[in-house]
Amino acid sequence: MTDDIMLTIGEDGKASLYDDTYDITIHCESQEEQDEVKRVLENIPHWIPVTERLPEKSGEYLVTVKWVTGESDVDVYEYDARHKTWNDGESAGGERAVAWCNLPEPYKGVTE
Repeated sequence: MTDDIMLTIGEDGKASLYDDTYDITIHCESQEEQDEVKRVLENIPHWIPVTERLPEKSGEYLVTVKWVTGESDVDVYEYDARHKTWNDGESAGGERAVAWCNLPEPYKGVTE
């Protein structure tokens, strides 16, 4: 939060005080650092309810499933976009997908 007074002009042309209480600033020392921060932020899993939308492409996704017992679990499932179906290769069908997100990038290890 800053001690400066900041104003914003809305679409209606009216000025209002800008509240920066929840702003976050990330300072980077180089373009490379900035690119890395962007990459990390873009790869944070973002859960999407299946009632909102399904993946456009077939592939592996991180899925929250709800079991018939009422319990929830998170696992990697294969999605078939053509048939709009989820499959983890093991389940007997006692679950349903409730939300999904893209898998994060795999760990690449430390290079020295």
